[in-house]
Amino acid sequence: MRVGLGSAPTDVPDLATRLDAVTRLQAHFVHMAINQSPPFDPSTVKRRGDLFDWALLFALPLPSVIVTSDGKFIKRLRATKATDTIQIVSVEEFNDHARKDTLESLTAHHRTPEIQHQMWQEAAYFHWIKRGCPNGEELTDWLATEPIA
Repeated sequence: MRVGLGSAPTDVPDLATRLDAVTRLQAHFVHMAINQSPPFDPSTVKRRGDLFDWALLFALPLPSVIVTSDGKFIKRLRATKATDTIQIVSVEEFNDHARKDTLESLTAHHRTPEIQHQMWQEAAYFHWIKRGCPNGEELTDWLATEPIA
């Protein structure tokens, strides 16, 4: 499922890695749909929250913490062994991290602001090169280059 992610010139170079949790859980749901009896049906009352939870995974490339009370979802996600699964925690785990002042550890695997700034500078520089190195338009390249979270 990861083949081709990040290969387009406009893609973030590590797109496949950033969407690892999403693709792994999607593969898990496809496996459930094919092999489970009765088949996985996201429209049933029991499963209607699964697609909402799955959509939350798209926030994982950001240095964010997602709190959910859906224990089955957390267990299913952690079974994928994706790096970013540490960012999705139960309410109890969140409260425990808050008490211990360790919430920052949940997003420690993301880039530091300094590294992020450096990457944005490099992206703006290469954008400027692509445009033929026009003088006096540095801000244009800076603003045209999306920061990579």
